[in-house]
Amino acid sequence: MSFTRLFISVLFLLVSTNVLAKGETPQISEVLIDLDNNQLIISGSGFDNPDIRLGGYPDLLTLDSEVSDANFLVVDLPDAVDAGDYRLTVSQGKKGKDQDDYDLTFGAVGPQGERGPKGDKGDPGAQGPAVDVLGTVCVALGYAENCDLNTELNNTIASMARGIKG
Repeated sequence: MSFTRLFISVLFLLVSTNVLAKGETPQISEVLIDLDNNQLIISGSGFDNPDIRLGGYPDLLTLDSEVSDANFLVVDLPDAVDAGDYRLTVSQGKKGKDQDDYDLTFGAVGPQGERGPKGDKGDPGAQGPAVDVLGTVCVALGYAENCDLNTELNNTIASMARGIKG
């Protein structure tokens, strides 16, 4: 075998081994937020020794390797994640070249929605308590609660008229 043929065979073997050794590109299909256990549950495919990052946090998320596999990841969240929008990134391969991103929201955030349509008219309210209107007016004018309003007003008007005449 010539040196050239040997060199080409070895080169082919190295290239094909490198291509075959490359894992799948990770694909995130769904993410569940488990706030009770402070974890993310990520389902998808191609998870082969991944690095997992949550946007805004510099450290990698800790992978629970006992329950994680190539299609299912459980990772611990950083302490006290604030409400907001985050990008989750699962990467692997040389320098994290193979990756998939997933946008998720913690808590209730976002702009106020548009005002909805006017609702149906409601049922009439219950009858209010009875009020003694005359007694309330008598007291408001400074008379006894059980006054005869007509008599009191006539007397007041007559008194005012006498004062004007003089």
